Amino acid sequence: MKKNMIIILLMTVLAQMSHGATKVIWSLFGITLIIWCVIKIIFEPFNKKHKCKKFRHTPGVFLELTIDHIKIKGVIMTVIAKPDQFATGEVNPQDRKGKPAQVQEGSVAYESDNETVCTVEEDPSDEKKFKLNFLSVGFANVKVSADADLGEGVVTVEGTLQVVVEPEQATGFGVAVGEPQDNA
Repeated sequence: MKKNMIIILLMTVLAQMSHGATKVIWSLFGITLIIWCVIKIIFEPFNKKHKCKKFRHTPGVFLELTIDHIKIKGVIMTVIAKPDQFATGEVNPQDRKGKPAQVQEGSVAYESDNETVCTVEEDPSDEKKFKLNFLSVGFANVKVSADADLGEGVVTVEGTLQVVVEPEQATGFGVAVGEPQDNA
């Protein structure tokens, strides 16, 4: 954490020394780092064994998620959920221009790096569809990979989806009242 704070301090100093558009870029970068540190501080007590990882998105995998009957399409990088929820999804491989592309049949694979937080199940009837099960508070990265070479060789295309499972919060009150009694 100390290293992160030093980086934030350096970004702040650079932002103050810069001018114009450069100052704005350095300021946005510093703000992003601050937000990342705050998220890490808030969620670290829930799962101290898991370190926040830098994750990247490799162009080529287009995701479609359905949560509570709401369909979300695009390059989705983070899903935020509560324990005991689930979401269904679909991957749609794309070429470098964002157009639909084919992958080797039977090569789509899913993997969660923290199955205590989130598991992923491939749909048995369609390998491009999946289900995310959110189990406990914490972070997980779900990696999707497939063979983009339709011939003899193997060219792996992959994408990563970050999962954040947040703790439940109070949403209202349940009130219990005893039987009415006479005042003394």
